[in-house]
Amino acid sequence: MGKVRVGYPQPENMIRSLKIEGYPSTDTDLYTYPEAVDMVTHVNSDLIRLMRLALVKFAWDEYKGTVRDIDEFVRKFNAKVPEYCKALGRDAVGYNANQLHMRGWRR
Repeated sequence: MGKVRVGYPQPENMIRSLKIEGYPSTDTDLYTYPEAVDMVTHVNSDLIRLMRLALVKFAWDEYKGTVRDIDEFVRKFNAKVPEYCKALGRDAVGYNANQLHMRGWRR
């Protein structure tokens, strides 16, 4: 059985985190806020991947996978893990949360 991860993926040292922490990514596509698509860089895509993992973990830890109010969810997520909002902006967090909500909070 694999290790149990505690806490949320943090953006600090994100490239090293992706390699060391071993969080799997089942998505081949990354969702960014549409107006910022041309601003996506390799570092941003790694940060977005970490944010998506943190969003899914938060949905399961705090909501047991059933999120009824996405706006409240995003507010609570930004309060608990503000680094993503600061690095990518509130719209990117909200957009990715909506995308994950629509497809289901798969781990």
